[in-house]
Amino acid sequence: MAWEDAFKIITAMIASIGAGGAIVFALSTWLGKLWAQRILENEKHQLASELEKTKRELDIAKETTLRFQNPESVLSSARTRSASPSA
Repeated sequence: MAWEDAFKIITAMIASIGAGGAIVFALSTWLGKLWAQRILENEKHQLASELEKTKRELDIAKETTLRFQNPESVLSSARTRSASPSA
């Protein structure tokens, strides 16, 4: 076996290892992006749900606060309702 044959075999082995590594790298990158996208979508959904819950709680707190800060408006609206003729 000559040196040229040995170099050809070594070169072929290195090329095959490099090609295999490139394939593994490409598949790992694709799978990583897929998982990251799914995790991101789950996080977005969870944060949107929490935001809506917080908005509802804030609206309730705002209505309660306004009701106690301005009792005259509540009384006047109650008077107009009681003064209206019931059918």
